[in-house]
Amino acid sequence: MKRKLAWLLLIPFLFSSFISPAAAQAGYITPSFSIVDVVPGQSVTIWTTALSPNDNIQVTMGNYGTGGVGGAVVGTFNSGAGGQLTLTFNIPPSLRNTYQIDIRLQSTISGLYSTNWFYNNTASPYYPYYPPTYPTPYPPYNPYYPPYSPYPPYSPGYPYYPQPVTPTISILSVIQDTSVTFTTNNFPANRTFNVRMGPIGSMGINGILAGSFYSGAGGSQIVTIPIPASLRGSYQIAIRCEATTGGYYAYDWFYNTNSGQVYPPYPPYPPYPPYGSFSFSILSVVPDQSVTIQTANLPANQTFNVRMGPAGTQGIGGTLVDTVNSSSGGLLVLTFYIPANLRGYQQIDLRLESTSTGIAAYNTFTNQGISPYPTPYPPGPYNPTVTVSNVIRDTSATLQAYNFPPSTTYNVIMGYPGTYYQSGFTAGTLNTGPGGSFTATFNIPSQLRGANEILVWLVNAVTGELTASTSFYNSGWGPYPPYSGIPTFTITSVVRDSSVTILTNNFPANDTFNVRMGPMGTQGIGGILVGTVNSGAGGSFSATFNIPPSLYGSYQIAIRLESPTTGYYAYNWFYNNTTP
Repeated sequence: MKRKLAWLLLIPFLFSSFISPAAAQAGYITPSFSIVDVVPGQSVTIWTTALSPNDNIQVTMGNYGTGGVGGAVVGTFNSGAGGQLTLTFNIPPSLRNTYQIDIRLQSTISGLYSTNWFYNNTASPYYPYYPPTYPTPYPPYNPYYPPYSPYPPYSPGYPYYPQPVTPTISILSVIQDTSVTFTTNNFPANRTFNVRMGPIGSMGINGILAGSFYSGAGGSQIVTIPIPASLRGSYQIAIRCEATTGGYYAYDWFYNTNSGQVYPPYPPYPPYPPYGSFSFSILSVVPDQSVTIQTANLPANQTFNVRMGPAGTQGIGGTLVDTVNSSSGGLLVLTFYIPANLRGYQQIDLRLESTSTGIAAYNTFTNQGISPYPTPYPPGPYNPTVTVSNVIRDTSATLQAYNFPPSTTYNVIMGYPGTYYQSGFTAGTLNTGPGGSFTATFNIPSQLRGANEILVWLVNAVTGELTASTSFYNSGWGPYPPYSGIPTFTITSVVRDSSVTILTNNFPANDTFNVRMGPMGTQGIGGILVGTVNSGAGGSFSATFNIPPSLYGSYQIAIRLESPTTGYYAYNWFYNNTTP
């Protein structure tokens, strides 16, 4: 289990907020604000994120650590409609050479207040800073070392302040589906922390609020938090502690099993999820109309949302196409309609996710007919399909047609991935003559020259009905090798901090893959390039890659193979421990 923890402030000018207790008068809320700009020795600009309507606010500044209490009055204002305002106040002469300054907003009506502080300089690569359109509790997650220091560069004109240590948490014990106990380390004092939980890999970001605690004197303390009902039954859970002020956070994850020790023995393969590895396979596809699947080990008596999205999304956040009840579970054959916004896509991800336990499975299907092929065409011995047999880059594509009816004319249309034939470009017309199987070559429309991937549609010139479709890569490499399915790979051995060996399955032929590694939870996206491998004849092959020095000592490492040409990819992860 790798803990990825960080101490990060919300803006380059660093601030830490202290908010007054519960409302002194009904109807008023505590003001809150962020620092957005500083002109050294002259002024500071703030951005309010919460103000009561028609409230009178007094603004004071003072030395760092005073909270602005008894400080110099630098302005007053009326909040008007409340909410978000951008305001600038002059730094008083007595504080113009001060390194850090506290600023305080306090209502003269309710007494509610909020404080913040800022460095009286602008030595930041991010200067000036502009407020976002909505307040964020923390900056976007960066899985690697931050590219900037959260402190302003050292200057001989200012004293040096040592950097604080990083807060972390460690899991102590778990009561399955009930609670988790952890210990804090290096936590700042006098802070309230919200505790959120979410699916593994989410790092708890935007997770379910499960509880909160007060850090008191800071340092280390033991905290127990209940597991939210919606995560009960999950195999692994991410947990995150976020300070309500100051931007501090730490996160970890745990196995949702009864345990006083959360570090299991290092297995050579990722652990299997519960329910006997719930999965499903693709049985058949009617292009742009429907897909039929067969489930395996489907949990019983659960409701599943069915979503579809572009390949590579795993269906997460995709279009909701159906909701099904698993009844007795196990093996079911189900058919779902392809939503209009995905028609014309070459590959589509399909996801089934339980609304109660969160267990999910996904698969990818090619939006072309596969056997059995229910035909949408008039009765007859025809099952028309089309593939691309040869490409001359930016010039022409040769189509190989199969099982076409005789004496029928089709418009041949080409377009970009993600579009439908109505918005494509006409490449020519095709008459099938005696029908059956034949080849025909068409010029690539000028609008598509330079495109990486091109879709092809054959549309009946009389009825306007889409009859067949395919796609090709505008590479000029000759025949596009037939390929169906999903490339995957398994981990076969690991030498700690040295290398990992993989075994591929169902890889496309003659394709070159970039190999990347990164921290656990990243799926290797944007990771460190550790090598390339050519798939040769495709299918199954073994390859070994060195672990990059920057990942030495990592508990778990993500690895990803991705083709920059065809877009095929697969990813996995491994424990950085020598095995077998």
